[in-house]
Amino acid sequence: MKRLFVSVAAIAVMTGSAMAGGWTGVYGGVYTGYFNGPDSGTVGVDLGANYELGQGFVIGGEVQGGYVYNYGDYELLGQGRLGYLLTNDVLLYGLVGGGNGAGVGVYSLGGGIEVMAPNNLSFAGELEGISTGSGFGYWRGVGKLNYHFN
Repeated sequence: MKRLFVSVAAIAVMTGSAMAGGWTGVYGGVYTGYFNGPDSGTVGVDLGANYELGQGFVIGGEVQGGYVYNYGDYELLGQGRLGYLLTNDVLLYGLVGGGNGAGVGVYSLGGGIEVMAPNNLSFAGELEGISTGSGFGYWRGVGKLNYHFN
């Protein structure tokens, strides 16, 4: 996971100012990652929207749907996010949401970093605690590639 966040930060430095002010709008993409309960991979799609509030703040929401390998089942999460622009192209954000993971109701709490790149693309890394109602005993880390339709 540490490598994922370091990679996203490196992309931020390399891309420079790709899309200043380009955070408002709808986006969609793909994700892949790791879920620890038990050790399993996850892959799926996401669809979301952001609104740049000004003063560096961005608010948004996202729906993710995917497949969890070792469970042989699906995951579906709805999440809200609130972030702050570190630069015009780098968004640091917190997440909160809920949904269904492998047939069980879940809650999520976490954060991530997203970097705008040329051609309306962005790269993101997220780390989330997952709860089934009795504490955050599980975690999930994902990497994302999104296309922004703005």
